[in-house]
Amino acid sequence: MILKKKIGFILLVILISCSQDRRPQEPISPFPYIVEEIKFENDLDGAILAGTLTIPDSGDNFPAVVLVSGSGLQDRDETVYGHKPFKVLSDFLTLHGIAVLRYDDRGAGESKGKLEGATTETFAGDAYAAVKYLCAHRNINPEKVGVIGHSEGGMISNILASRYSDIYFIVMLAGPGVQFDRALITANEKKLRSQGKSEEIVQAGTDLFERMFKEIKKKTDYKVKKGRLSSIINEWKLSLTGHAKNDIQKFMAENPKHFEMMADEWATPWFEYAANFDPSILLRNIRCPVLALNGDKDCQVLAEINLPEIEKALIDGGNKNFRIGYLKNINHLFQKCNTGFRDEYPKIDESFNKNVMILVADWITQQTSDAKEL
Repeated sequence: MILKKKIGFILLVILISCSQDRRPQEPISPFPYIVEEIKFENDLDGAILAGTLTIPDSGDNFPAVVLVSGSGLQDRDETVYGHKPFKVLSDFLTLHGIAVLRYDDRGAGESKGKLEGATTETFAGDAYAAVKYLCAHRNINPEKVGVIGHSEGGMISNILASRYSDIYFIVMLAGPGVQFDRALITANEKKLRSQGKSEEIVQAGTDLFERMFKEIKKKTDYKVKKGRLSSIINEWKLSLTGHAKNDIQKFMAENPKHFEMMADEWATPWFEYAANFDPSILLRNIRCPVLALNGDKDCQVLAEINLPEIEKALIDGGNKNFRIGYLKNINHLFQKCNTGFRDEYPKIDESFNKNVMILVADWITQQTSDAKEL
């Protein structure tokens, strides 16, 4: 499955979900809980989303969460490089007394819906439809439904929590705290330096991104924007000298379609929306409990720039019930890792770090327990 319409958050890469042997953590049937295969509708545009709802096998009136995937067309398990992190997380949370709904993104798996022109706002509508489905379910406590969002899903959790009072809590897994241009530029600079590139090359990359973002943020037609971005790229290439020029020429020889694809992807409505998205505005308006987690080896959503801004915005908004978690040796997929780079993802047996899952389950239980309300 090649990701096309939703662009990879922070690192513009094409992730390919590859079939591999089952990973050690992946749960297998029969499951010690109730599994319901469901469908629900986004009333805003008629998209039909298909998903899996897992419910503890004894009792009722359970707290529940919707899992919202990161960018790119993801199936309900958020399958990537043979890992199924959402399936693993759903299993763990359900075994700890929390019902979980995970679903295929529109256009992926069994879900149907228009993708052309779709933005994070569109996908937020899908996620809220999942929340409403849970609130109406006979076994779910409608007053204790939350959202766990990974990467772009963290953006979506912010949209929903700042907008709807029936979101009881949110968990941001590598969600952004800074604006998209700063996040992307800083992550790219860190990546280039880790590759041993000179400061001349790092600055050249930053210069290109800054020029492009000025254009991306403008409300213009896709074809017009693509043409202007292509012109910016060509002008930038002609302006290069020295090591930067040599490095880019070598890169283009090895990746002849890279900049053409870049202009195409960065001109999309999804990218325009992301470029103008300011998480701090939403975070300051969130009143429900918030758990924000990020790994120190995350090379896509950098913990060192995003977590402090999330904390600041929540404090500025007067939210007194939040927790910020800076996780050691954890990557963007919440695996225990050495480098955090993408080429390491498929080499790791772990699909979702157990200690992180314990942290999430314990925090949700604390927020939703009856004892907390006494």
